[in-house]
Amino acid sequence: MRNDVSEIVVVKTSKAGTSLSQLLNVSTSGLRATSPVPLALDTRIEILVDGAKLVGSIRNCVRAAPSQFHVGVGNVTSTRVQARELPIRSSEAEPSIDALR
Repeated sequence: MRNDVSEIVVVKTSKAGTSLSQLLNVSTSGLRATSPVPLALDTRIEILVDGAKLVGSIRNCVRAAPSQFHVGVGNVTSTRVQARELPIRSSEAEPSIDALR
């Protein structure tokens, strides 16, 4: 069963770098998020969200809009991170791009 969410997250990949994205849904088998660029299958991805780092690999990537892609992520593991390691916090209304530097 998929659970729809709408959470701003930070996405990191070795090829695409770091970007703000949106977490769209989560399930026991993986998750779906947005990406500003297409990501190749099996690319390792890190998603930082509200005290956790989710790490997985790209299972699919489809164009959702001219400059937006939806990526399916599988093989997801989760670890807790210290708040100072997260570039954005859920209490911030508008995440700042300065937080990514």
